[in-house]
Formats: sequence, C-alpha cells, structure tokens
Amino acid sequence: LLQNDLQSLHSLLKVRVRTVAMFTSYHAKGYASDVLGEETAASIAREVSILDAFLDARRIGRGRPVDRFVLEASAAVSPLFLDQVADLAASCDGDSKKLLAALRARKVSKFHTSKINDLEHYLEDNGYLDARDPLVFDALQLRVLRVLEPMIANGDGSVADLSARLQFYYGLGPG
Repeated sequence: LLQNDLQSLHSLLKVRVRTVAMFTSYHAKGYASDVLGEETAASIAREVSILDAFLDARRIGRGRPVDRFVLEASAAVSPLFLDQVADLAASCDGDSKKLLAALRARKVSKFHTSKINDLEHYLEDNGYLDARDPLVFDALQLRVLRVLEPMIANGDGSVADLSARLQFYYGLGPG
C-alpha cells in the first residue's frame, strides 16, 4: 500500500504499526492523523477500503490455503497419513480443490474415501473450500465498484482511478 510513500511507512513503523489491520485500528482511534497528518491518513484509509473490497471479491471461489496445521485441526487426517497429505497440500499450493482432487485420485495410497469426505466437510465449514467459481476480472471489478459506490459518490475516487487500482491488485495475485 505504501510502496510509493516510504516516509509514511517509516512514520508508521516508528510507532509500531506494521500491518494493515494495525493501521485500521490505529486510524479508527484517531491516532493515524496525529502521526501522518489528516490527508495522508485518510488517503491510506481509502486505499485500505479499496484493498478490503478487492480481497473480499477475490476470495469468492478461493478458499484459505490449506497447510499441515489445518489438516491436523480437521481431525480427518490421522498421524499415519499427516506427512503425506501435508506434502500433497504443499504441492497443491494449499489449494483445497486441488488437494481433494489429488486425494480422490489416490495420490495418497490407502487414504480412505470417508476421510476425504470428512476433510472436505471440514474445509467447507471453515472457509478453506469455496465451491463457487472464482470471479473473472470484469465480474470482480463490478462487484468491488458496487461496494465502493459511496466512496465514488463522495468524490473520494473516480471509477477510472479505482479500476486502475483493482487492475494493479489483480495483477499481483496468483491465477
């Protein structure tokens, strides 16, 4: 967010604000304006709103990444299979859909279908598996612009500027 504003980044780091979530809390309490100035703090807060709306839309059809800790928490993967399934999850880049498909293709020998189904239910129930299709850029952009309509109406950004930011963010992530 602050790749072009190293002075603001430095100012935030000096007061131990290191994440977007920390900035959001700091800003909500009114402290960010004291450190950055009102205009800069408001500008960063707008950018955070854009990024939040983008990430919410980007998550559609994409669950959170699956790793060893998720597999352990699921109780669907016994210690006997944990290393193999965790390695498989890593080779699938944490993608739950790919992991389940690989398990169904018997990439882990003797891993029972009932356990695959248990894992699938756990992943769905806990946000790691989203059965919806991911949004293509145009649908994602439309969804985000609808969420940001109040910002546009207040003159805090034009459709063209917001679309450019979304294109930038979209280009940063994996497929």
